[in-house]
Amino acid sequence: MRNALDGPLSVSEQKAALRAKIARMEREMTREDIAGSDALLTSALMALPEYERAGVVMLFSSFRHEPSMTGVLEDCLQRKKRVLLPHMLPGNELECREIRDLQQLVPGKFGILEPSPECPVIRPEEIDLMVVPAVCYDRHGGRLGRGAGYYDRLLAIYPGETVGLCRERFLQEEVPTQVHDIRVGTVITEHGIYRQENRRQR
Repeated sequence: MRNALDGPLSVSEQKAALRAKIARMEREMTREDIAGSDALLTSALMALPEYERAGVVMLFSSFRHEPSMTGVLEDCLQRKKRVLLPHMLPGNELECREIRDLQQLVPGKFGILEPSPECPVIRPEEIDLMVVPAVCYDRHGGRLGRGAGYYDRLLAIYPGETVGLCRERFLQEEVPTQVHDIRVGTVITEHGIYRQENRRQR
């Protein structure tokens, strides 16, 4: 256990402490809390002009208490948008694969649903809008991931629009960040939308 003589927490330690705090808060949420939050978050996402005009949308398969993307995924398919999901690679990297049907999703690493091997790989620069998962966000687009760096590597080479969904109760004044962390362009909560002029500003 740390004491005052140990000095301030490092950024890595701050991130670990915040992940633990959010995990405790997640466990306090009821199914009704989660369902209500998911409905508001995804409705706001689908009302964004960026979503409306996007022809190629990258979503994610929810892990633990992340907002469910099922409704958005179904909406994309109904609107004939091209929809991509991440496939985990060795070395903590992601590739973007296109699906045309929910039956093409199979359990991958950690049991997270991902596109089956026959789904085509799409280059990041072809994506119009990427919805980026996170443990939590702040109002300035700062993102706390799960620590493996999957999305850090992908965002470093992705030039397009980015959106993060964050439950209002998890929204931070400022997420601890490091030099490799890239902000998202828009953060959505149940009660507001926060836009950034430059997502690569740290």
